[in-house]
Amino acid sequence: MKTSAKLLGIVVVLGVAYVGASWYMGKRAQTVIEQAVVQTNQHLVKMLGPDLGDTGLKVSVTDYRRGVFSSDIVYTLAMKDNNGKPLQFKLADHLQHGPFPIDALRAGSVTPMLAYSRAQLAPTATTQKWFDSTKDGAPVVAITKIGFSGQGDSQWEFKPLTYAENGNSIKFSGGKVHITFSQNYKNSTASGRFDSLEFAQASPREEVQIKGILLDSKTTAPADGATHIENNFKADSLAFSSDRDEPVQIQKLAVGFNTQQKGQLLDADLHYEMGQVSAAKADLGSLSFTGRASHVNIEAVNALANQYNAFKAAHGVKNDEDLQLTDAESAILNGKFMDVLASNPSVSVDSLVLKNDKGESTASLKLDLSGPSDKAAAAQSGLETLLPQILKQITLNFSISRPMVARLAGQLQGGAQANPQADAVGGILFDAYAGKLQSAGLAKVDGDKAVAAIKYENNSVEVNGKKMSVMEFAQRAMAVAM
Repeated sequence: MKTSAKLLGIVVVLGVAYVGASWYMGKRAQTVIEQAVVQTNQHLVKMLGPDLGDTGLKVSVTDYRRGVFSSDIVYTLAMKDNNGKPLQFKLADHLQHGPFPIDALRAGSVTPMLAYSRAQLAPTATTQKWFDSTKDGAPVVAITKIGFSGQGDSQWEFKPLTYAENGNSIKFSGGKVHITFSQNYKNSTASGRFDSLEFAQASPREEVQIKGILLDSKTTAPADGATHIENNFKADSLAFSSDRDEPVQIQKLAVGFNTQQKGQLLDADLHYEMGQVSAAKADLGSLSFTGRASHVNIEAVNALANQYNAFKAAHGVKNDEDLQLTDAESAILNGKFMDVLASNPSVSVDSLVLKNDKGESTASLKLDLSGPSDKAAAAQSGLETLLPQILKQITLNFSISRPMVARLAGQLQGGAQANPQADAVGGILFDAYAGKLQSAGLAKVDGDKAVAAIKYENNSVEVNGKKMSVMEFAQRAMAVAM
């Protein structure tokens, strides 16, 4: 009896201890979750500005019911669509407190953890059609393990969607996304795969089909206060068709967008890779593009964009071409543009490559901008006075292949079938324009290529090693264009 009493006492003590530990884990988990929501909104403000552009993007905890062993939470993501209509997405989360959540044990995980989450998309006016389409539970479910040291693992499952109304339709294959996070949830990686996504619009008829979608993302926050984000999107194929244009197909599409932000300064680069581009069954070859922006004051850019959108709203117009600014409004926008230039940003097309079976053509362009010394005076200056102040340096390089251009012209005119006559016309056009550029001293013909290296700096232009004034360069360029 004494042994039984001791064992019972130990069990009671352990039970009380576990209840206390679970209650504490639940309290700590709530603190972590609320801090994560605050950090997310701070990051959105950092990227989009205090007014969040026109998105209205915000994450919030709209309900939190904490018990001893588990909590029930509702997260809400609010935003606006392109027409300003509010959208709302909700996640209902059942959070089991650590250190040994029962569902984690059932799943075979015996590692102590802060909490084990099972969240699922909840129906709202925005998501109701997705629920109606699945008819079998929530269309999005996420299982997340939250560790003690700011690390975790999350598995998201998206169910298929088929929706049609008034001739418009969406078809989505569903898929999965895996997310890991560490360093107090500041670092993360995400990867996902979706078989297909299709959109169709009835009037005017437009159709988009994307197949074999792969997503990858990585976020790191080093100790220096910078935030690095790498995003990659790949698709086996993308097809677009409409009543107004020829059908276009892209094979082996890859898009990369990387950013590094420290304080308000942002560096970003964008890369496109198209393995094969075809239009109306004509093979147009492959295309790659790499662009970059450096030393961009994101706060100033957002302030300029928000002010411009505010003027559009005040004038009651949606299209840029319909906006008629007053002199006072133009002065305000000019002043905010000067704020953008104050960080001396640069914008470049590092590489543009168009390639087909006959050759390849390349081009690059870089603009180094500079903030004027007298911002107020510059904001009131005319374009002729302002440009020399803000254009620090411009470099343009290109190499155009005659066989490639001839082949491209043949493909555009003759479609999938070989068309020697169209190829010949393309060659004649190349010769005509290359000859005019060479006669004007703006390019030189090197074998079967027209090449140029143009540089502007200190109000002077250098073309293929020969210096000339801006006026002389402009006159030569006008002569070619006429």
